[in-house]
Amino acid sequence: KVPVGKTPALAKSSEVKIRVELAEALKGEVKPEDQVYIFAQALNGPKAPLAAVKKQVKDLPLELVLDDSMAMMPGRGISSVEDLKLIARVSSSGNPMAQPGDIYGELELKGQDRSGLKQIVIKDTVQ
Repeated sequence: KVPVGKTPALAKSSEVKIRVELAEALKGEVKPEDQVYIFAQALNGPKAPLAAVKKQVKDLPLELVLDDSMAMMPGRGISSVEDLKLIARVSSSGNPMAQPGDIYGELELKGQDRSGLKQIVIKDTVQ
């Protein structure tokens, strides 16, 4: 139910459901213990994560919810921005910052396109 005076299009969702999986072709190139960093950031503006989760390759494929409770800074969660970029990256070094050779997948969500399950396939290599 939408509060009086608000339209559904203007109500920003405070969560996004995602499924993260590793491309079949890359399964032999990673170790089960390699870290997987999954995070949301503003598509435009500061690149600091709005929500973040750390898993391992052995957990893939997985489904999870990124929401405002995972905000790194108070008041700066998923609901604080209009457009999101979702990123899932495998780090064999364990470094949370992207390193050349890491593999990743990303997805851009513009406006209110946050309903339903969004899929990220880890298939690209950081240059």
